[in-house]
This record gives sequence, C-alpha cells and structure tokens, in this order.
Amino acid sequence: MRRSPLPRRALPRPHRRRGAAAVLSAALLVVLGLLGLTSVAGPAAADASDYTQSVTATGSSQALITFRPTTPASYVDVHYLVNGAGQQNLRMAVSGGTWTQTVGQLSTGTVLTYWFTYEKNGPQYDTPQFTYTQGGGGTTGGTTGGGGTQPVPGTIPLTITNNSGRADSVYLYDLGTELASGRQGWADADGAFHAWPAGGNPPTPAPDASIAGPASGQSVTIRIPKFSGRVYFSYGRKLVFQLATGGLVQPAVQNPADPNRGILFNWSEYTLNDSGLWLNSTQVDMFSAPYAVGVRSTTGAAQTTGHLKSGGYNAVLNALRSQPGWGGLIQTAADGSVLRALAPGHAVEAGGLSGGVLDDYINRVWQKYTTATLTVTPFTDQPNTRYFGRVSGNVMNFTDSSGAVVTSFQKPDADSVFGCYKLLDAPNDLVRGPISRTLCAGYNRSTLLVNPNQPDTGAGSFYQDAVTNQYARAIHAQMADGNAYAFAFDDVGHHESLVHDGSPQQASLILDPFN
Repeated sequence: MRRSPLPRRALPRPHRRRGAAAVLSAALLVVLGLLGLTSVAGPAAADASDYTQSVTATGSSQALITFRPTTPASYVDVHYLVNGAGQQNLRMAVSGGTWTQTVGQLSTGTVLTYWFTYEKNGPQYDTPQFTYTQGGGGTTGGTTGGGGTQPVPGTIPLTITNNSGRADSVYLYDLGTELASGRQGWADADGAFHAWPAGGNPPTPAPDASIAGPASGQSVTIRIPKFSGRVYFSYGRKLVFQLATGGLVQPAVQNPADPNRGILFNWSEYTLNDSGLWLNSTQVDMFSAPYAVGVRSTTGAAQTTGHLKSGGYNAVLNALRSQPGWGGLIQTAADGSVLRALAPGHAVEAGGLSGGVLDDYINRVWQKYTTATLTVTPFTDQPNTRYFGRVSGNVMNFTDSSGAVVTSFQKPDADSVFGCYKLLDAPNDLVRGPISRTLCAGYNRSTLLVNPNQPDTGAGSFYQDAVTNQYARAIHAQMADGNAYAFAFDDVGHHESLVHDGSPQQASLILDPFN
C-alpha cells in the first residue's frame, strides 16, 4: 500500500498481504506488492533547491510557517512538535504558490521542531527538520533529527535484546529495498547490502540471509542501512525465503502450504533515510511473538512502543477464544503450542473466521444512514472540508458542500473492512482516499453508529459494540501504551505503534516475554 498524501505520521502504515484464496501462487504473491515489501517505502529525501521555508512571529503567542516550492505542488504537509512533544501533522493552506500554517498558543522561548512533506511531479518528498524559537529571531536547522544537529549516517546500530525467556536459537533478517538504488536485497550484520539474485518459476531458494540472534538474556547489535524494509526474527528454525521471477516471496502463513507456517516468528517494519528513522511494531498481518521497538536520538531523547501489559500475550489469545467464532484466528504448532493469531482478514481467507462476522453491524450502519447523514471531516487542519454520506439502496454516496456527488461506496463486506481495500479502496487522492480511510477506521472500531461525525479519534468510544473487530480490540486493550497497528488505518487519530526520530543514534528491538 502506497503512502497516502494525508496529514499523518511519516511512516507508511503496515500493509496487509491480500489474496483471493487460501492457496496463492508465488508469482501472484509477488505481483500483489511483493508481499508487503513495498509497503514500507518511505518518501524520498528533499533537495534543498526544491523550496524555501521560514517561520515568522505574527504575534506574541503565534507564528506563521511558510513553505514555497520551486515546482508547484499538489499538496504540502507540515509536521511539528512543540518543545519536543505533541506531534501535529497538518495539510497547509495555499495561496499564490505559497503554503502556510499558523501555530498558536506559543510563549516566548517555545521551540518548534518542524519539517515538510510535499509533492513534486508525482513523487513525495520529506525535508530535513528545522527549529524555530518563539521570540528568538527566526529559524535554524536544515539538518535532520528531533532537535539534533547530526546528519543521518549510512547505517545506524540496531540492538536486539532477548528478554523472551525462551531457550530457542534466534535468527534475524534485515530485508528490504536499498533506497539509493531501488534494488531489493538483504543487509548483513555490518549493514552491507546484498542484492537478490534472479529468481525462477517455480520460485528458487533465496540465499541464506540469516544473522545469529541473541540468546535469552543477551543482546546483539547489528547495523541497519538506509532501507525500506523489515527486520524479521524467528525462534528455533530459520525462515524460508524464495525468489520468483518478480522478486522475493515472503512468508504468508494464511496459506496452509507456506513453508513458514510451523515456525514461530514476527517482524518489524522500518524506513531509514536522510530524514530519519521510522520504526513500528505491527499486527496488521498477525499477532505473534511479542516485541517492542525503540529509538534514541542524538539529543538523548528516547521513544519506545509495542510492549504488552504484564500477561498481555495470553490475555489477547484468551480474549479471542472467549468470543464465539474468533478462536479460529489462532494457529498452533504440531505440539499444540500457539504460533500466532491471524489478522481477521487473513482468517476469513483461510476459513478460520466467518466472512459474515460483521454483517450485523454493517447492516445497522446502512440502515442508519438511509435516513441520517454521516459527516466526514478528513483533514484536521481543514474543518470546512467536509463530505456528507447518505445511503441509497446498495450505495453510500458522498457529496461536498455544494451537493455534488464526489464518490460512492458499495455496501462493504467484512474482508473489505478488515483489509481497508476492495469495496473500501483508498487511492492516493484527496477525496475518496481520505473518506475511505475514515470509514475503515470507523467500521473496525465500531464508532459509526454512535457518532455521525467522523473520524472519531477518542479511544474511549472504540470497540464498544458487540459486533466489532475483536482482534483489534483485544490487542489495543493489552498494549502498555494502548497503541498498535491492528489494521491498516489504525493511524487514524494516531493510535499506531510507531517511533520516529529525525536524527537517530540508536534503534532497538526488544523480544519480550510471552507470559
């Protein structure tokens, strides 16, 4: 799934690997997005000649951020932190080729750390970070880093700490796309890139890219390069990777014939580029071996996300078992031990969950908005950009403020809701995509009946209906910070498990206990 040009965090959301049947050919899996490798492709680094930018005080408590691209842009987003906290991601307003955003409630000495995402002839670019001090006489910066002054090096250290308590050997893999060349391959423990050789039809074995991981209670530090990719880890057995004519075939354990189905493993997704590091923990495909991710900046600031509450691993599994029909998400090894819980879309595909599991809720939404209006305000910085949905027969039509129909959605099924695709497809545009991601979040979180004004971003109202995404509900309930990537648009309202720093010094991957 490509990164959507919307006011949101800088890392693209995790991508659910999708298929039409439980058994998919390797060639088809490669065609369907290389099984998610492209999902973590970050934006390109900006060229300083592409734009001019500034921040100017317009009063004692507010400032105006200005961005003027050399080439006209179809959108510009500004991302900023106030004194290093409370990240905001806003679509800027444009007039005469200059994009602006006012920031208020500032006091003398307040520091803004800010950067931009902008479109140029189709591709999307990120600038370095800049800083501005209210009352301090202007902006500084041009280097990346959450307030730091160091450029992002070619590789950074990633420390993997094994707190799992398991005696199994651990195997690590750093797979992805080299951003400088666009080639796909793997990185060794020193961060050196190795391109994949040509594949075949049928797929041929990929070179062994495994790195020896830490024993229980120990740590191993590797270096990760400027990649858009994944760090896999497995317990007890090495993962099986193959190469088709179109590229790498990654694990797809909803397929009963997948050679990795009986292996306990998981992965984190990351992008490291000239603008910094984006690193997440993801449950979009499955909930499996628990882990957390973290980053420490050159300033010393640290972030961590992904830890479960004490007893959270078993609590998630027990919550699924307690919901009629949802226990089929859980896959076990030959000895009966749990390997994972499939994400519900995959479970529908594999026959472990009824395809009609959300029908009752979807029907009630359809009935409600036959006579009521669903108002979607997709951009937090554009409160006057609203779309109005009403159901007519099997179609929900959305109109703009003039009454013109701007897009329509057929009544979705559960798979469309869980995967945020098919009948809820979200293209990279400024109308259908933003509406679709809002609907997807509302359906998964079951907020569409209780709030006709969407998105509903307050977690207290999520998953309260008896018919809901029980998988996402259970995972979020057991996360130590409440954040997770349990479905593809779980970043609506910023409830995703993601760390980002523009000047990363050290990244971390912590393999957590299962109990």
